[in-house]
Amino acid sequence: MIFHQPTNSDADVFNAFLYREIDYGAHFHRGCEILIVLKGVQKAVAGGKRYEVKTGEALFLCPYELHSYEPSAGAITFAIVFSGAYAEAFSSRHENETPVKSLFTIPRETLEFVLSKFFGAGEAETVAALFDHEERGRLSAPEIDGLTVRACLYALLAEFEKNAVYVKSERDDEFTYSAIDYVEKNFRADISVATLANALGYSYDYVSRLFAARFGIRFSSLVNRYRAEEAAKLMDSERVTATEAAMRSGFKSIRSFNRIFKSLLGRTPTGR
Repeated sequence: MIFHQPTNSDADVFNAFLYREIDYGAHFHRGCEILIVLKGVQKAVAGGKRYEVKTGEALFLCPYELHSYEPSAGAITFAIVFSGAYAEAFSSRHENETPVKSLFTIPRETLEFVLSKFFGAGEAETVAALFDHEERGRLSAPEIDGLTVRACLYALLAEFEKNAVYVKSERDDEFTYSAIDYVEKNFRADISVATLANALGYSYDYVSRLFAARFGIRFSSLVNRYRAEEAAKLMDSERVTATEAAMRSGFKSIRSFNRIFKSLLGRTPTGR
């Protein structure tokens, strides 16, 4: 589980959502993400850079790349999160590389091809109209078969590749995977940088420095993200009370749970 893509802990992942005025704080995924703007202008921050993604443009985001989306009035976006298994040729070719630029343009014919496979209509305006009478929110894209998914991804990645420039990755992936695995398995417990360092066999100073450099957020912020998402899942799927969800997710008090939940997810636990 990585924040708003709950199946990202698995190796074989594909999720697609249509958003109106997407609003997510700093987060990342195990897989890549392509965010396409169908209508309006979407504000985003990725890799420490600010973007205003216009209609017909898209952002390509690498695995574990920290990014956030700010509410942008009237913006409608289509987000695809996928693991390397869905684009093996692309993933293997750039296994140890990072793109210099995230922003790219999608030609109308390519966008129409992709949208027609998911929504049965190729025009971005038609798909965007699904939200014409809705407030801010999210719609899951209809499920399509694996071959069609791959055809859509490679069509989009081909456009990204046209002007892409890559540099050798400097990321410490072994540390990244180990740190995420530790948090995923232990976020309900009382964990800290000290317990992470002990589990990985490194010094506190080394882990603290590397974690900040790799993720760009505090360790406690990452843990709270997992706890808030877990609490939201418990309230949605098991219909438990906010108090029970807070305790089962690792929060120590209802006050801190309410504050953190609203700060990270943009709503109160009871305002569902």
